[in-house]
Amino acid sequence: MALHGIFIDCYPLANEIIVWLWVDGKMQRFADTFYPKVYAHCDLILNLQQALASFRINSILKRKKLFTGESIQVLEISVYDVSSLRKLIRDIEREKEYDVDLFNADIPVEQYYLFEKDLFPFCEVEFYHENGNVLAIKNVDKDGWEYNIPPLKLLELDITTEEPLEKGFLTEIKKISIGGVSIGGSEKEILSEFRKKFLDIDPDIVLTHHGNVVLPYLKGRLRYHGLDLNFSRTDPDEFSYRGGKSYFSYGRVLYKDYPVFLRGRLHLDRDAFLYSEAGLYGVVELARTCRMPVQRIGMRSPGSGISNLQCYQAFKENYLIPYKKSLVEKFKTALQLFEADRGGIIYEPITGFHEHAAELDFSSMYPSIMVNHNISPETVLCDCCPSAGKSHYTRGETEVRTTMMAGDGHFADAKCHTGHPGGVVPRCACAIVVA
Repeated sequence: MALHGIFIDCYPLANEIIVWLWVDGKMQRFADTFYPKVYAHCDLILNLQQALASFRINSILKRKKLFTGESIQVLEISVYDVSSLRKLIRDIEREKEYDVDLFNADIPVEQYYLFEKDLFPFCEVEFYHENGNVLAIKNVDKDGWEYNIPPLKLLELDITTEEPLEKGFLTEIKKISIGGVSIGGSEKEILSEFRKKFLDIDPDIVLTHHGNVVLPYLKGRLRYHGLDLNFSRTDPDEFSYRGGKSYFSYGRVLYKDYPVFLRGRLHLDRDAFLYSEAGLYGVVELARTCRMPVQRIGMRSPGSGISNLQCYQAFKENYLIPYKKSLVEKFKTALQLFEADRGGIIYEPITGFHEHAAELDFSSMYPSIMVNHNISPETVLCDCCPSAGKSHYTRGETEVRTTMMAGDGHFADAKCHTGHPGGVVPRCACAIVVA
């Protein structure tokens, strides 16, 4: 008999995907099998297939679509051991001396699972299982905009230390607060009482301030006093303080600690941008819309969520998703750069005095324009339309009209004459515009 529940979270463990569902008023753990597929394209592709076969790695020759609509021959490689995925990618690159194009190779395994099963956080699911092993799972969420969040148990955690943690983890704890209630005493007494309360509450969501630093610190102090506490629910914790990284954003250099994810519970940092701006419901809403695990989107920016939504849409439409999308582009000739450039064009106004002039400000309306006019890298100046790139320029006495056409109304009529329903970017933006 089919059971019904709400999908909460998932993560890879050993050679399985662990799935947490809200069933019968509580969080329950299930295990599912999942074999992600990686695609490789290179010269002498049969030689690569033979090299993989010598390591007992099976692959199949297939034709798949690129983002541009071009179809290429690739090797489809099913990964039967998700823990060895990164090693497999490195081995393929070394075998071809890095002269190989890889696809679908750097999608986090849990997100790949969501793409493949067409799931998203807090969606209603129908599933079958046997002894905790998922036999089938299906998204039955009929209305993406109206949904209920189950009554998850929250634990708000704050700590006070003698010295700031930026100076190191050797400083002692002076106070721990749970939901605004303080625990005092010696450090060992504080930690013992905290451990007891944590286990009694058995939270589904752990809210912290700077939790990517605090949780590893707490773990270390508990060990120092001979106390054992697994912050995850059933599976062992797999986190430690790994530092962070600096990155450049809008003219500023920022620093971000590497995230700490819990298993069987959700960890959200109240100081992270998304939670501080939108709260728990905002994080859940973006996780659902962008089809990204709650903990991961909670530590990232909205832009990362939109990028993931684009990957989902591309996956759904059977496009290949490039590996290492953030790398610098390959060298292009002047002609290739001209054909590939999707930059905007600024038209200089006509010199002189004009009456009855008006200004149209399209700030924050770009998603609507993309949806209404089907603007996407693969639909503007595309290769599939023979008349792509033609422009019409008309100059009257007081106005200039310019129309960019990519095929037979491909740009202006939001339709592709080849029969494609629309670009990847407009389809993604549509979910946001409609919301």
